[in-house]
Amino acid sequence: MGRAVRRVETPIGTFWGFRGDTVTEHLRRFGAHTRNELAMVLSFLRPGDVVLDAGAHIGTFAIPMGDRVGPRGRVYAFEGSAETFALLKRNVAANDRHGVIEAHWAVVADRPGRFEPVTRRANSGATFFLEAGGGGRTAVPTDSGASGGQGACGPAVVVLDQWLPGRTERLDLIKIDVEGMEPRVLAGATVLLKRFRPLVYVEVNRDALARQGETAERLESQLGRLGYHFFRNAEMRNSASDRFLVRRLEHLADGGPMYDLLAVHVDSDRYPPGVPRFDAAAYRRLVQQRVPFAVRAMRRLRRCVMQCFA
Repeated sequence: MGRAVRRVETPIGTFWGFRGDTVTEHLRRFGAHTRNELAMVLSFLRPGDVVLDAGAHIGTFAIPMGDRVGPRGRVYAFEGSAETFALLKRNVAANDRHGVIEAHWAVVADRPGRFEPVTRRANSGATFFLEAGGGGRTAVPTDSGASGGQGACGPAVVVLDQWLPGRTERLDLIKIDVEGMEPRVLAGATVLLKRFRPLVYVEVNRDALARQGETAERLESQLGRLGYHFFRNAEMRNSASDRFLVRRLEHLADGGPMYDLLAVHVDSDRYPPGVPRFDAAAYRRLVQQRVPFAVRAMRRLRRCVMQCFA
C-alpha cells in the first residue's frame, strides 16, 4: 500500500505531497519548500531558459521554475524514487506544465549502474540512493527509519553528458539535490559545464556527502577549476517570505556543514550584481608565484649595480 497523500494549494502552484512529510508541511506553512532559496534561484532565471533538475522530488522547484522559463523554455526533471516520481508527474499535470516540464524516473550519476533507495519516512526529501553492490561506498543502513530496494525494475540511470546532447542547444541552470551524490552528478556533466557554463545550484551537506564517500572539497575542486565562483543565500532557508541575500564564499567550507550553494561562472552574464568578480584566492596564488620572481630580479639588478660601481 502506498503512502497517504494530501493536496496543498500554494502561491506557486498546487502540490500533492506525502501526508505528515517535512516537505509537505513546508508547503503548507510557508507556501513553498525552502522558499527563500527558491526565490533566489528564480531571480536568476529568464524566459526561454533550459534547466536540469536532478533530484526534483515532487516538483517544489521544477513547477515554479517551469513558470519562470515559460513556454519557450524547458525543465528536465529527474527523480529516482518511484513513489515520489508518481507525485512529481501528478503535480506537473495538476499545474498544466506538460509542455514545459519533462519528468523522468531516473537517478542522475556519473556512470551506468543499479541504485537502491533508502527512504526516510518522515522526510521524503532526505531519501538517498546507494549503488547496488557497494561500489566502494557505504552499505545500505538497516535502521528502523529506512527502507532499501526497488525491485528488479528500478529507475533509469542518467549521465547528463550523454543524455542531453540532441535535446537542446542551450543549458542555463543545473539544480542538484541528491543527498550526497552531487559530485557524481557533476562528474557526469563536465562537458556540459565547459560548453554552456550554466548556473549550478547544489546542496552541500557534509554528512550526506560523507555517507557517499564524497567531500565538499571535491565539489569545490570540480567547480573551481572550471572558473566558478561560489555564493549562498545568507538569509533564512525556510520562511513565509521571499527575502534572500546573495553572499560570496571564498571556499565551500565557509558556508557551514549544510547549505545550498549557487555557483556562477566568472564570465557569466548572470553574475550577481554588485559583487566584484575579483578572486582573492587566485590573486594570492599569483602573488605567491610572482614574489619569488620579483625578489630574484631585484637581487640580479643589485649585483649589476654593484659591479658597475666596483
